[in-house]
Amino acid sequence: MKLLNLCLILFVFLSACKKDKPEFEGCAAVSMQTDVLSDTKLETYYYDEHKKLKRVRFSNGEISISYNQNSIETRLSTNIVFTSKLDNRGRIISDESNTGALYTYEYSPDSYLVKEVMNDGKNYQILNYTWINGNMIEKNRNYGYAVGVPEQVMYSNKAYQQLPNGLVYNLLEVVNPYLLDYYGKMPANLPTEIKYGDFPGNHPYEFQMDDQGRIVSAENGGYSFALNYECH
Repeated sequence: MKLLNLCLILFVFLSACKKDKPEFEGCAAVSMQTDVLSDTKLETYYYDEHKKLKRVRFSNGEISISYNQNSIETRLSTNIVFTSKLDNRGRIISDESNTGALYTYEYSPDSYLVKEVMNDGKNYQILNYTWINGNMIEKNRNYGYAVGVPEQVMYSNKAYQQLPNGLVYNLLEVVNPYLLDYYGKMPANLPTEIKYGDFPGNHPYEFQMDDQGRIVSAENGGYSFALNYECH
């Protein structure tokens, strides 16, 4: 009986150790709370042993990401699946869904995203990005039947930081904002403001950093977010 009890205790101990072992080493953002006009939402991030994002959980569902040699698959809880095809430099050159939507991307010789064509079967749009000194300074839209108002981006002298959800910056409008590492080079600096043509009411960015220089929160007009980090 004593031997059985000892085995049970050892089994519970080993199981707990295995469960508590982190899947990656280092520090990473593990959750982000967003607030859009008082509508609060929470995203929780999970990583593999290479610190690649493998799952994002929301209050109403989740997405899972699997990595292959020449492609990445993103599966939504709504059963929509996006397959991202990679070129020989590891950049996403197309995103195609199982619903027929297709998005293609073109890059400059120095690996900045310069053109994006979006066609989901109902809507068609071309986005052209202009880069100067390592920053994307202007975004232009073409809907086929009309052109949009040019969007100009201003930057601070603070270095850009990659966050799990790239939508927070409102810069590159790629299909999967959780895979920004695969859409070429990112801006050199943090954005401070986006101007929509000659219209007033620009969107200023206000970033707050912790004592390690990491972004912990930001505000952008009626949008704000707060990040939580863990280190293993």
